[in-house]
Amino acid sequence: MTLDASVRPAHKGDLDAILKLWASLMDEGRAADSRYRVTDGILDDLRHHVASDWFRPILPFPYVWVAALPTGVVGFLTGEVKPPHPLLVTTPTARVNDLFVAPKARRCGLARTMVQSFFQQATDAGFTRHSVHTLAQDARAVSFWRSLGFNDLFTELTREASSPP
Repeated sequence: MTLDASVRPAHKGDLDAILKLWASLMDEGRAADSRYRVTDGILDDLRHHVASDWFRPILPFPYVWVAALPTGVVGFLTGEVKPPHPLLVTTPTARVNDLFVAPKARRCGLARTMVQSFFQQATDAGFTRHSVHTLAQDARAVSFWRSLGFNDLFTELTREASSPP
């Protein structure tokens, strides 16, 4: 399927659409792994955070991107830069934190284009290592990231304190 879509850095006018998509991302995360939960009132808290942080120039490249159709925003990506590890030899790293495309706009290359746009800008700014994080039990997301050449460097294992050692 081909869509008349564009990928671009986000602007403040995209905020409501991004928050709606972010809520859908959280729902899909919960469906992939029931341990993944967000707090009540998260959208109000996120609105405040997004409005104050995402749209000010704090990185040398845009760190919120959207995929937009003529009818509105259908996807978003958020990222950040990671400071060098104090003890390990590392290179400047840019990381994707959130990536979501509405189901009606999937399988058209929009997620891939947002990722490529973000990481190209990061590379141009000197952030030559690229990383992502995703829920380990979200097989669809893990498969997507692997298809873009990402592989395991670290594995974070978790357990609930009530679990036997």
